[in-house]
This record gives sequence, structure tokens and C-alpha cells, in this order.
Amino acid sequence: MRGCKHGQRMGGGVARHTKAQAEQTREAILDAAEKVFYERGVARSTLEEVARVAGVTRGAIYWHFRDKLDLFLTLNERAELPHEDLVTRLAENPDLDPLEELDTVMADTKRQFEQDERRRRLLTIFYQRCEYVDEMAPALHRLQKADEDLRAKFRELLHLAALRYPLAPPWTPDTAADALFVQIRGMMQLWLREPEVYRLSEEGLRLARALLASFQGKSLKTDQKPDSPGTLSPSTG
Repeated sequence: MRGCKHGQRMGGGVARHTKAQAEQTREAILDAAEKVFYERGVARSTLEEVARVAGVTRGAIYWHFRDKLDLFLTLNERAELPHEDLVTRLAENPDLDPLEELDTVMADTKRQFEQDERRRRLLTIFYQRCEYVDEMAPALHRLQKADEDLRAKFRELLHLAALRYPLAPPWTPDTAADALFVQIRGMMQLWLREPEVYRLSEEGLRLARALLASFQGKSLKTDQKPDSPGTLSPSTG
């Protein structure tokens, strides 16, 4: 009986060790895919290249992933998209002034993503290193949903803002929300293409704050530092 229990304990330990090794291999494959996809683009990358960088066989990749699309989708799930982060953060404080909340959350999110090199690489892969055609088309769904959710959240907040104080002509809640969405989307593309030249936490934040100020017919102070809190709530005087 004692030997049997010892064997069971050993078997459990071996199983846990094997499971841990399998997880390490899986993570190594994902890390390698991130590197290869970033350097070569998704369409031109092969599983042989990923296997070589990961230091595993091609068979090991097929043990964990069905094909390149499955590998890419798993890598996609691993990443946090800025649009999703914005929507989550904007839903945390429903009682705050909508435009002040937008200012604060956008500033925090821009800084967080700008300071995270890995996030930038992953976003570059998803937005600039992949053609969403043929077998890669299913991977587009998450990006589209993130765009739709952010646009809807902006519209919700701008409608709430319009209930508190009128937006400056010619802005309406919907046109203001769409303009903000397009600006955020464009700023991210510029940052991904030229991160050393275009900084989200500086140029990007100044542009976003100028747009938010225009919704209330205000001019943004030219000496306001990018990392200082916005002053976008309406004056009462």
C-alpha cells in the first residue's frame, strides 16, 4: 500500500511537471510568433520560422495550435487592445462629469500603452502587419467589435454631457463622438508607424484635449502640460 501511494504521488508529480513543460512550450511558441509576425508580417511568416525561433519542432506547434490562424487568434486574445481598455475604464465611474472622465481616462490609457513596448509590438502586428483576407478574416472580428464598442461608449458619454450642458455648435453628441473616435483611431495609427516621432502622451493628448475643449466652445491653454489634468468642465460664471 505504501508503495502504491508513493507511486501515485510520483505519478501526480510527473503529470504536473509535464503539464508545466507543455505550458512553457506553448508560451515560447507564442513569444516566437510575436517576434516573427512583427518582423515579417503575418502573411509572409511560416510555422517553420516560428518553430525555429521558439526552439521547437513544427510538430510541437501543431500539438498546441491547429494552424497559423489558430496561433494568430491565440496571440490576439493574449493582447489588451486600447479600445477595450478605454471602454472598461470609462464604465468604472458613471457619476463623473463625462468630458472630465474622457480626459482623465484617455490620458492614463495613452501613457500606459506608450510605456509598454510589448503592447506596441502586438498592436503593430494586429493593425499594420496583417491583411485580414482569406483565412485571416475571422481575426478581424475582435478589432471590429472593439471599434464598435468604443464608438458606442463615446456616443453614450457625449449624450450624457449634452444633458448636463449644451455642446457648442455645430457639435451634436453623435458628431462629437464620431470625431473623437476617428481622432483616437488616427492617433494610434500614427504612433504605431512612428513611435519615436509621434508620442501619444504628448502630441496625441494635446490634440484630444483640443477636440474635447471645442465641444464646449473653449480654447485649450497653450501652456498646459500634457501630463496635467484637463480643465474641461463648463464654467458656472
